[in-house]
Amino acid sequence: MLEPGGRVLVAYSGGPDSTALLYILARLGWATGLQVSAAHFDHGVRPGSAKVAERCGRVCARLGIPFHTGLPDRPLAARHAELREARYRFLARIAREERISRIATAHQADDQAETVLMRILRGTGPRGLAGIPKRRGAIVRPLLGLRRASITNWLDREGIEYEIDPANFDPRWARVRVRESLLPSLGEALGRDPVPLLLEVADAASRADRLMTLAGSTLLDRSLVPEPRTDHSNAAEKRPAALSQVFSLETFRSASRLEQAEALRLWARRRGIILPGGGTRSAVEFIRRGRSGGYVEPTRGLRVSRSFDALTLAAGATLAPDRVPFVDAELQLGPGGGQEQVSIADRSFRVRWQSGPAAPDSTSLGGTARGERVALAVGREHYPLLLRGWRPGDRVTTPAGTRKLKKLFGERSVPLGERSRIPVLVDCSGRVVWVPGLVTASWARPESTGADLVLEIADV
Repeated sequence: MLEPGGRVLVAYSGGPDSTALLYILARLGWATGLQVSAAHFDHGVRPGSAKVAERCGRVCARLGIPFHTGLPDRPLAARHAELREARYRFLARIAREERISRIATAHQADDQAETVLMRILRGTGPRGLAGIPKRRGAIVRPLLGLRRASITNWLDREGIEYEIDPANFDPRWARVRVRESLLPSLGEALGRDPVPLLLEVADAASRADRLMTLAGSTLLDRSLVPEPRTDHSNAAEKRPAALSQVFSLETFRSASRLEQAEALRLWARRRGIILPGGGTRSAVEFIRRGRSGGYVEPTRGLRVSRSFDALTLAAGATLAPDRVPFVDAELQLGPGGGQEQVSIADRSFRVRWQSGPAAPDSTSLGGTARGERVALAVGREHYPLLLRGWRPGDRVTTPAGTRKLKKLFGERSVPLGERSRIPVLVDCSGRVVWVPGLVTASWARPESTGADLVLEIADV
């Protein structure tokens, strides 16, 4: 958890557990070079809390430990979740400002047992039964293996004073009711201390959770479709988790439901999204049975979509694929020539065109390095031409008859989310003339009449 010579910030409330942690780490620091600082957050809900903060500061001064104190930005409600969130935000800010790599909190074994029991009563899965982790990110809990009584006995033997928080005996808090009433009742019913039993549950669940995390991570690695590398510099540099990734649907489906569920939860968690149980089940069911082109949004900010044999996970998604705007702008092409820029969906294109008898024939044309170039046979009666995004119902004339672009997109395996980003050239009556990389209307091909329009389109 801690390295000799490293830096650690102790979450110091002044109570017995955090006081013991402060003194233990201070003595460890004197012996190993560990650099210890302390931070006290005054929630502002306890009478006399400012005096407690002052006393904590004096203790740190005697130990030669840098001390930081903080207050909430606004009055906090006396709710455990809100108080905890504000406290951890403060600790993270101090650690960041002081370049401290570890934050140590004073959770101990009885806290762990209470947490497990409360989660059982609330209803939880294996991860919840694992209780409080010894380490999560920068947060470490060195006292998690010690009982509350052994900590206070040690403080008393050492003559170390500590604060008594009246809230620890207030039955309005659920944790206090579990500690003062439920655990003793369980002990009477069992004829033994229930805390060691609950700690065994937490330990077994923690081991199972680590195995499931490994299984989920392995499935993500095994099924990920790698993106082509465009930048080979700083290859070893750690990059933030991608907000959208594509996976092999076949590989994902080959795993068990448990592995699929864990992989989804893990992918979301790495991006700060908590995937609830019901959302996880709907996402797994979609992966196993969902149609191509469909999607589910199992929780806010996460979309799971399928396109043929590809499975896409996207974080921060707010629009379903079929709600993506069809076009941001349109470009009219008149007779003669010109060069313009146009935006379609989230893509920008540079468009060049030249019409008239001077236009070269199709044999000299082809794809460009960054786009498409085409020769077309369109008379003046078809102008003005319009370059826009795809619209449902668009049809094109082919040698086999008139066909919907939607059908052609499906045959060419064009993902649903990409279709609105593809430019479509239509004439003044709305007939499709050309779709880059996909199709040219049979009546606009210059085989018999010769080309009278050359058009080039490239991504900007």
